[in-house]
Amino acid sequence: MRSSHRGDMVRNDWEELSDVSRQMDEFEVEPDFYIDMAPDAIFVPELDGVDKQNQLDTKSIFDFEQEARPILQVLVGKSLDQAQVEVTEEWEYEQLAKHKAQYKQLRESELVETQRMEAANTRKNEEQDRRVLQQRTANQMTEMAQKQVLSRVFVKDYLKFFKRDNMQVLVDTGSLRSQKALSMHMDLLPKIAGQAEYEIIKKDQNIDGMNDVLHATASKIARNHKSSIMREIKRQEEAALQRKKEERDRIEATKLRKERRNALREAYGLRKLTDTLLNSVINTCQKTEYTPALTVYDVREYHPVRENGCSVIGGFVGELLIVFTALYDYMLSNPSTAEFRFTTESIEKFLVDWMKECDFPEGTCVIKLKEALNYSVSDDQGGVDVVATSTQLATALKNPQSHQGFGLNFMLKNKKDVLINDNAILEIFSAISRVDLQETKEEKAMPEEGVENH
Repeated sequence: MRSSHRGDMVRNDWEELSDVSRQMDEFEVEPDFYIDMAPDAIFVPELDGVDKQNQLDTKSIFDFEQEARPILQVLVGKSLDQAQVEVTEEWEYEQLAKHKAQYKQLRESELVETQRMEAANTRKNEEQDRRVLQQRTANQMTEMAQKQVLSRVFVKDYLKFFKRDNMQVLVDTGSLRSQKALSMHMDLLPKIAGQAEYEIIKKDQNIDGMNDVLHATASKIARNHKSSIMREIKRQEEAALQRKKEERDRIEATKLRKERRNALREAYGLRKLTDTLLNSVINTCQKTEYTPALTVYDVREYHPVRENGCSVIGGFVGELLIVFTALYDYMLSNPSTAEFRFTTESIEKFLVDWMKECDFPEGTCVIKLKEALNYSVSDDQGGVDVVATSTQLATALKNPQSHQGFGLNFMLKNKKDVLINDNAILEIFSAISRVDLQETKEEKAMPEEGVENH
């Protein structure tokens, strides 16, 4: 029984199905990279029999079109790619065949030219060999003719006086001598000469042997005598060196004992002086915490009428040099601040702000000089160029001979031993000079010579 809802459709009970439908010869067709074609119509055959119904979940039903579409796309895409590759390979084969034909033609033409040139070169070499052989044969024949002529001339000259001089030649060679004279000259005289020569050689050998024995004996005696003399000289030198060493050790021991006694005396004096200072000076002094109002003196600047304060090497300026040297060493040792440098402007601003903020008294930062430094550089307006003048003053102040204070003079003289940084010295003196040039004060009379030693 046919289903009622498809009764209006045209019957098609017999329909041929084929897997090669819609195909054509693609050998001469140039493929495109991608051809967008409409999808084929879905074949739906006529249904026969009784319709049955069943309720199913549409999501769980197998959808052939949805499941087969990716596979079909892959197959079609691979077919198109393979076709494109095959067309490209055929085109490459044609180009390669053309190139081979051109190369073969060029190689054959070059081979013909090479064979022609080789044949010409072979003919040229053969002609050269033939001419060389011809010249060599001519030279050999000429040389043979010259030798024949020379042989003929030599034979004629040799046989020219052969008959005339033949008898004299026989006499000279001894062929016509008597048997007695021949034996005398050939046997007796050579033996006598040989015996005499043997006796002379034997005598000379005996004399040489005696000379060798005497020379060896005299040489051995001379060597023994020389070694004895050298041993005696060496013994005397070692004895002299030993006496010098003992004398030197005695002098050094005496000197060491004197130095030890002097050191003990000095240590006793230092202990006595230290005890005296502790008992008489330090213990009796008033102990006060440091404040900006406390005066900082350089060593050897004590004066009975001055107010109390603290004494350090170099005074206030020496402490600045030590502090900024420590800052320089710290920055150079730290990679993050190795490129940082103190400038004269920053030190000048620091000194001015510090002095004003901490309310230091007048005369805290003082540099005592042996003589006035008259350095002055004018600018374009006729005034004093503070930067250039302060640089010249700082360069002059680096010289220890310019300072009257003992501590600052000592520190600058021994800056390598006390590890004072040159950049710190120059920048601090330049900053102090700028402050002095910008804030001019009345000049004070220089202290008398030796006042700081009271």
